[in-house]
Amino acid sequence: MLEQSVLPNNKYCKRLIFRYKYLKQKQRLALWQSFTGSAVGAGSVSDGMQYPWQPLKRLLPGNCFCSHCQAGLLINLRHKTIAFGRGSRTFAAHKKSNSGKGMTDKKLVQLKKLAVHRVGNKAKEEGVIVSKDLVDLRDEELNRLLLGYFLSPFKQEEFFRFTHTSDLTLNELFAYATLIFGKPESFHEYSIHILNHLYEQSDHPKVKSGELYIAYFSGCGLEEGTTVDAIGIFKSENKDTFLTFQDEEEDLALQYHAGVNIKSVDKGCMIFNSEAEDGYRVKLVDANSTDAVFWKEDFLHVTELKDTNFTTKTYLNLCKDFSEEVFAQKDSKKDQIDFINRSVDYFSKNETFDLEEFTSSVIDEPESAERFKSYSQSFAEERGLEQFDDFTINKATVRNMKRKFRNFIKLDTQIEIKLSGYNPEQSEQYMERGFDDDRGMHFYKVYFHSES
Repeated sequence: MLEQSVLPNNKYCKRLIFRYKYLKQKQRLALWQSFTGSAVGAGSVSDGMQYPWQPLKRLLPGNCFCSHCQAGLLINLRHKTIAFGRGSRTFAAHKKSNSGKGMTDKKLVQLKKLAVHRVGNKAKEEGVIVSKDLVDLRDEELNRLLLGYFLSPFKQEEFFRFTHTSDLTLNELFAYATLIFGKPESFHEYSIHILNHLYEQSDHPKVKSGELYIAYFSGCGLEEGTTVDAIGIFKSENKDTFLTFQDEEEDLALQYHAGVNIKSVDKGCMIFNSEAEDGYRVKLVDANSTDAVFWKEDFLHVTELKDTNFTTKTYLNLCKDFSEEVFAQKDSKKDQIDFINRSVDYFSKNETFDLEEFTSSVIDEPESAERFKSYSQSFAEERGLEQFDDFTINKATVRNMKRKFRNFIKLDTQIEIKLSGYNPEQSEQYMERGFDDDRGMHFYKVYFHSES
């Protein structure tokens, strides 16, 4: 039996040390054999050897101590990490965690504080309603529902940051976020300032009234192994009608109520306590496109962060614009789609973008390649973009953008031809375009082995 001890609530320990000295000799040999494939002793195992996780998981009874916090007990099942040793020597086996950027591991996120107010339309003089106190979050089911309601919309890759034309500290939301992070005990007071700021910006006739939720979260993951606190600001504008049933003396009574559908947030943002000197890291969601400028620019005043996601998305949009300008002048839409598919294929297969390599592999005609380089340079200069000829490709952004590009040809004979973007070479190889003199019409010829 292994010695039992108590582990502090530290979820981010990266390495755990197995209490090797409590194993019997037979158990030790079995342990080494599972890693090396032969029955060898501890002395033949060198520091830092990597071992498969599954055999270790089956053999270890589950008691160890953590070298990160110098306390004891339990294998870190979430990080799939284990290390074992004798005395001062440590032999480690490690499997990398899959927790990526963004709030990927939402189980770690905790809703700590929540204030709910009502904000009206200033142009209509609807005013505001200020709650007297914070919401009681001791109900576990309510807490769970609210977490899902607030966090589920944030699936996009884009990050934003607060900005201001003259001084970042003059951005109201940046200032309030800094105050809350610095003094969370005054959360309710600062939430009222945010409410009043939103009301002042709600002076357009199309801005709807609604409930304003201001939340404080802990355990929000931005990078692997790191978590930060965050402030969430959400607004529900639309109401749904719900049917409810109530038992009454062996009968059912049917009623209806108006309420907020917790499947989607109308407007929201998450302000992460990271990179404060650069305007924090902010994520946005806005389901109502008619007043998107009001939420993003008037209320929050944020600009998109120029990271790998931004550069990848911008360059793919550049390719789309170029294809429409250049190939729209030709009779064939196939050339336009082929160029887009080749571009997406290049971004999918490469880790980094290089302008010379891209043009040589995607564009066949030298004249078109030079025209594209000139177009790319002008595009970057007009938008003040730097390092646009060589950058790291964001694969998640490529996957998202791929779904937005048109990959079909719509003909005036009520026929549509869809081209696969996964293998553009085959689309080009097995499809031809021509003109039939007898009918006086264009045609497409498609080659295939079988149909399904």
